[in-house]
Amino acid sequence: MKYRAIIFILAVFCFLPILAHASAHQTADDLVQKMTIDLNLTPAQASIVKPIIEDSMAERRLILQNSEDKGLIKGKLDQLDQEENQKLAQVLNQDQMNKWVERQNLKRMLNGDEMDSGSEQKGNRHGRHEGGGAVGM
Repeated sequence: MKYRAIIFILAVFCFLPILAHASAHQTADDLVQKMTIDLNLTPAQASIVKPIIEDSMAERRLILQNSEDKGLIKGKLDQLDQEENQKLAQVLNQDQMNKWVERQNLKRMLNGDEMDSGSEQKGNRHGRHEGGGAVGM
């Protein structure tokens, strides 16, 4: 139990700088730069990740601008996150993908999303990497 608490605290401090993924002021370049440092991306990985992040950010803006129903927005954003993670899982290695998913889960917790009994399932839904082609490894 203490081990989990220590891991959680370390994860919060390690990923705090990249928790601004949803920030309207952050650019794709900013996020890819942070991902490159925190996930130790290779140049080849960073060049593939950048358009994925750009597309996801653009789609996120459209969803937020064109939707009024909060439940509908959350569902669409969850679907977008799942699609983004599927694409990233083709580029990132297992360790990188696990760190990315952990970062997303921390972001959700800090943003006040409820972490109910389905939280473990939510983590899996959002892209636990089961294999795939890591680029530049």
